[in-house]
Amino acid sequence: MSVTTPLTTLAVDEMNAASAEQTSLQSQLGAQDVAVSAKLATLAMATATLASDNLLELGLRQQLAQVVLPSDADTVVTALEAVLITEQADRAAVAAATDDLAAAQRRRARIAGDLAAATSAVGVTTQAAVLEAASDLLVDAAFAQVGSPEMVALVAAAGTATAEVPYTMALAWIKAVVDVSAGDHTLSDLLARRNAEAHLRDADKTAAVARAVAQLATFATSEAAGATALSAAEAAYSTAVAGLSDIAGNLMNRYGAALVTLTAIAAPEPPARPPTDAERGAIVTAAPDAAVASAKEIAVYDAAVALRVSQTALDVLALAAMATDPDFDVMTSTDAAVVAARTDRDTKATAQGTAEADLVASRSALDMWEAAIPPAVKAQIMAFFDAGTVITQVAALDLTAVRTAVTDAALALATARQTAATKTQVGDRLEAEVADRTAEATAWATVSDARRAALVNGEGSTSWS
Repeated sequence: MSVTTPLTTLAVDEMNAASAEQTSLQSQLGAQDVAVSAKLATLAMATATLASDNLLELGLRQQLAQVVLPSDADTVVTALEAVLITEQADRAAVAAATDDLAAAQRRRARIAGDLAAATSAVGVTTQAAVLEAASDLLVDAAFAQVGSPEMVALVAAAGTATAEVPYTMALAWIKAVVDVSAGDHTLSDLLARRNAEAHLRDADKTAAVARAVAQLATFATSEAAGATALSAAEAAYSTAVAGLSDIAGNLMNRYGAALVTLTAIAAPEPPARPPTDAERGAIVTAAPDAAVASAKEIAVYDAAVALRVSQTALDVLALAAMATDPDFDVMTSTDAAVVAARTDRDTKATAQGTAEADLVASRSALDMWEAAIPPAVKAQIMAFFDAGTVITQVAALDLTAVRTAVTDAALALATARQTAATKTQVGDRLEAEVADRTAEATAWATVSDARRAALVNGEGSTSWS
C-alpha cells in the first residue's frame, strides 16, 4: 500500500486550496465581466444623453444667432438656460458612470491577476524586494537644499501669505463678483467649502492607503513576515526620498507660480474680464436664493465629514481583523465592535442621504447662480483655490521632520533587510488591500482636479461614498 506522509498531505491540501481558489476566481471573473458590460452600457447611455444635450444646445445657439426680434431672443435664451442646467446634471452623470466603469475595470484587473497567480501557484512562496534608492549624492543634495536658509524663509513667508497681498486682493476680487453684496460672503464661502470638500475627498483616498500600509507594516514586524517588512520598509524609504527630492527641486517654483497667479487675479485688469453689467445683474438676481440654498448644500458636506469619520473608524477595525483573519468580511462580521461601527456608518450614510434629499428642492437656485457666473470667472476662481492650496501646503511643511523622515526610513530599511523572511497568507491579504486601495487612489488622482472643478462649479455629485 502506498504511504502518504504529512508533507504530502499538506501539499495536496495546498493544491486543492489553490484549485478551489482558482474556481472561485473564475466565477468572480465571469460575474465581473457582466458587471463591466453593464457599466459600459450605463456610460454609453449617459454619453448619448449628454451628446443629445450638446446638439440641442448647438441648435439653440444657432437659433439665437438668427433671431431678429428681442422677444424671440428671450424665448430662445430661456430654453438655452434650461438646456445648460440639464447639461450640468448629465455631465455629472457621465463623470459618475466613468468612475463606476473605471472601478469595475480595476476590480476585474485585480481578479484576473489573482486568477493568474492562483493558476500557477500551489503554495506560499518566499518573495523579497530589492531597494532601488536614489543615489547618495542625489539624496544628500536634496537633504541640504531642504534645510537651506532660503527654504526655511520660504516656508515662513507662506505662513502669513494668506493674510497679505496679493492673496487678499485676489479673494476680494472673487467676492466682488460672486457674492450678494459687499457685506454678505455666503456664496464665496460656499465655493470655498466646495473646494475644501474636494480636498477632503482626496485626503480620504490617501488616508485609506496609509491605513492599509500601516497595518501591513504592523503585521510585518512578526518574524514570519520579514519579506513583507522589507517591502514596507522599501516603500517607506522610497516615499521619504521622493518627498525630500520634490521639495528640494520643485517647492520654490510652485510657490512662486502661486504668487504670480494671485497677483494676476488681483491686477487692475485681471486675465478674466470682469462680468458685464448684464452678467453681474444676473448674478445679483440669482444670488439671494442661492445664498439661502447654500446652507442645505453645506449640510450635505457636514454629513459627509461625519460619514468619513465613521467610515474610518470601521476601516480601522476591519484592517485589524484582517491581520488575524484573511477571510474577514466587514459586511458580514458579527463582532460586536464591528457591528456597532457598521451600524454607525450606515446611520451616517442615511443622514447624508437625507441631507442630499433636502438639497434637491433648492438645487435649481444654486444652478441659476452658477449659470450666471461667466466661465472665465470660474476659471479664475479655480486658479485662486489652486494657488491657495499651494500656499497652505508650503506653510504646513516641517522641514526638519521631512529630513528626519529620510534618516529614520533609512535606518528602518537597514533593519528590515537583516530580518526579511517569508510572507504568510495574512501578509498576502494585506498587500492586496494596499495594492487595491493604491490603484483606487491613483485612479482618483488622475480625475481629482476635474472632479473638484465640477464640484465647485455645481456640476459634480454632492454625495460621498
